[in-house]
Parts: sequence; structure tokens; C-alpha cells
Amino acid sequence: MIFARHIFFFSLTGILFGLAVTNWHSVNLALGLTLFFLGLALFGLGFYYQKSKWLFLLSALLGGLIFGFWRSSLLVSLDYTRCDIGEITLQGQVKSESTDGDFYQRLNFQADQWSEKILVSLPRDQEFKYGDRLIISGLLRRPSNFMTDQGREFDYQRYLAKDNVLCLLTAKQVQKIDDGNNLVTPFFKLKTNFLLAISRALPEPESTLLGGLVLGAKSGLDQDLKQAYTKVGLSHILVLSGYNISLVAAALTGVSLIFGSVLSFIFTTLGLAIFVFVSGGGAAAVRAGIMGVIAVLARSLGRPNKAGLVLLLTATIMVLLNPRLLNFDLGFQLSFLATMGIVYGPAMFKPRVERILKSNFWSETLVTTLGALVFTWPWLAYATGQVSLVALPANLLVVPLVSPLMWAGLALGALGLVSSFLALLFAWPIHLVLSLQIYLVWFFAAWPLAEISLGQFSFLWLLIFYGPIIYWAIRANKKSNQLARAIK
Repeated sequence: MIFARHIFFFSLTGILFGLAVTNWHSVNLALGLTLFFLGLALFGLGFYYQKSKWLFLLSALLGGLIFGFWRSSLLVSLDYTRCDIGEITLQGQVKSESTDGDFYQRLNFQADQWSEKILVSLPRDQEFKYGDRLIISGLLRRPSNFMTDQGREFDYQRYLAKDNVLCLLTAKQVQKIDDGNNLVTPFFKLKTNFLLAISRALPEPESTLLGGLVLGAKSGLDQDLKQAYTKVGLSHILVLSGYNISLVAAALTGVSLIFGSVLSFIFTTLGLAIFVFVSGGGAAAVRAGIMGVIAVLARSLGRPNKAGLVLLLTATIMVLLNPRLLNFDLGFQLSFLATMGIVYGPAMFKPRVERILKSNFWSETLVTTLGALVFTWPWLAYATGQVSLVALPANLLVVPLVSPLMWAGLALGALGLVSSFLALLFAWPIHLVLSLQIYLVWFFAAWPLAEISLGQFSFLWLLIFYGPIIYWAIRANKKSNQLARAIK
């Protein structure tokens, strides 16, 4: 049974590696055939030398690699010459919520008879919602890569391609011809009403902060405050991420475990479904919800190895559906790594933490935070070229507030839909906690060297950083499993 899990693990790893490679470089037929026959040879040798399990594992790895190559070959290349038309008038449908910039708003637009989407920039004084039918006139152009402040080239084309966005359009004239009316419209309407209820009960920036925390709302937060959250390593709590969902899941599990592991899992899954539903049911929220369920499954059953394999399988399925997520969606990458940290972190840190902290709540919070940080820190540094030196104390003080705030925000929005007066009464303690959170962010952001720039470093260094972390996680969880079996 254990060997079968190893085969499965190597196959999934091969698929992800194959997809990652072909997202950057095309693989020719000769190399694919060579690897295919090499895999067959290793598989045959495995039967001949039956004691050598590594031959089977290597053949599984190569099989997954070839499957990843094949899946990537099915991706349709985006034809950016279609963006070089210039002035154009298009009719189609809004395919996303709008996000506000300093002077404009942006939304994804699906033009009729176009299979790809267009990212439209338009004035902020016009309001459109998901599903609206529009006629847009403006300047169509292709997206261009650009250099970041850290001296890195940001591949803007591939970043947009993960959402199937081909072109940019600066709108000069927009006419709405029909209101949105489809299956997901009620989700976004509920989300809009929730955000309005929260904004009536709380001032800025607290209302926008809570909206991002609970519902994944992306618009309106002050740019300086947003930068401060990034600087102290807390940008993950500004959106409905897999990390946030996992914290909520852990809190739900702690409350409901008195009813048994099965009922606890059902209760937690329903609670997470509520968050995904209210947030609008977007793809990112659904992925975050799924990863949260896997994290709580590991914690409630005490089987991190099996849950880790389920998480790897889930991530593989998501990436097979949209291969560009793997390389070009930082949110997906960090959600996956944070969830891995939440699954494997307890065994790494809990024995030491429990010697210091006797409170079960604080020890659980600390090991969850440490696990997520250890697994995400190297990747975040590699992806952004920045690392926060105050992320640990900032997360330890702020993260315990996240789960209560998310539930309180959900209750506040629901109450605000019924009575604005009752929502105002309920809002004042929430306002107090949010203000404390913002104060802590500004406090840590003001520290000298709160964030340092590492610049661009090799992927090889990233692997070197993760080597000891993976070794530590495997060894700690193996020891934890042996201890659990001894107790039984």
C-alpha cells in the first residue's frame, strides 16, 4: 500500500514537472519519444529486478512527465497579432468583477465570436457587473512585458494568459445593452449587497479591509496601506486565499471536534462552502475552499501524509484543467505551499511549541502560522525578490485575529442585510479589532530593514533552500506517525 502511494506520488510529481517545463519551453517529439521508451525500459527492468523498487518509481516519474508534456501540447497558442487592430468596436459580455485603480477600473470582457477575453480599462464613474452585455469602442493593443522595481522582467503576457486574456482595450465609449442574467449573477449580487452592508456599518479603510478578508474584494484599499501589508508579509490576508480559508477551517474543526471527526469534517466543509458562496463562487475562491477542506481533513484525521497526497492530486487536477496556473499564478502557488505548511507544519513545530505554550488555541495558531511561513517564505522571496524580516512577529500577532474577523465579518454582512441599525451596534468591536490590526501593520512596516531586496536569484538556490525544509518535514512527520502508532 505504501509503495502504491509512492508510485502515485512520483507520477503526480512527473506531471507537474512536465507541465512546468513546457510552460516555458516547447519539447520536441524526439525528446518525448526518447523519454517514453526509457520509461518502458525502466518498467521492464523493474519486473526483471523485482527487488529494485526505484526502477518502478523512475518509470512512474517519466510516465507522468510525458503526460505533462502531452497535456501542454494541447494548449492553444495565443495569437497576439489579433491585438494590433487599433481602434475597434466590440459587443460582448462582462466576465469578471471590476477592480478599481487610481484613475480607472478594469474588467474582463468576452467579445462575441472571440474565444479569448480582453482586459478593458474604463472610467471609474461607470458601474458594470458580471454578465452585463456591453458595446465598447476604444483602442485595442497587445500586453507588453515590463521591468519591476527589483530589476526583473514581469511576463505580463503569460500572467494574463492564465485567465485566457489576450488583449488590452482602453475604452473610449461604453454602452450597456442588457443587464447580466446567468447562473453566477445571483452569487455576485449577494456579494455586492454584503459589501454594501459592511460599508454602511464600518468606515474606511476598515470596511474595505474586512471586505477583502471575508469576500475577496480587491478594490478600494489605499495603495500605501496595501504596500505596508506586503512589506510586513501579511498581503495574504487581504484576499480570500487558501491560507485564510485554512485558518477558518482549523477554527471550525477545533469547535466541532467534540461531535466526532466525521461530523466535524461535514460541519467544516459546509462552513467553507458558505464562504465560497458568499464570495461570488469565483475560480480562485473555489480553489481556496478545496485546499482548506484538504487542510482540515489532515488535521481532523491526523494523517498528514495521505492528506498531502490528496493535496498534490487536487493541485495536479487544477493545473491539468489550466496548465498556466502552475507557472504564472502566484496566488495559486502560495495557497498550495501554505496549505502544505498547514498539513505538515504541526509535526515540525508542535513538540517544541507545546513546551512553551500550554494553551491549545495559541499553540495551534503558532504551529499553523510557522508551517505556512516556512513553506512560503523561500518561494515568495524567489517570485518577488523581496523578503520581510518582520513577517514572523507580524504574522504571530495578526493571524490569530483573522479567523474571528472572517466570521464576524460574515455575521456583520448578514445582519446588515436585515437591519443597518443592528449592524452598527454589532460593528464597533469589529472596528476596534480591525483598527488594532492596521496599527500593528504600520508599526512593523516602520521598522528599519522591515523588508530587504534580494534581487533575482537562480532557481537552483530555491531548490537548495527547500531541501532542508522538505527533509525536516519528512523526518518530523515520520517520527510523529511512529509515536501515534506506539500510543495506539
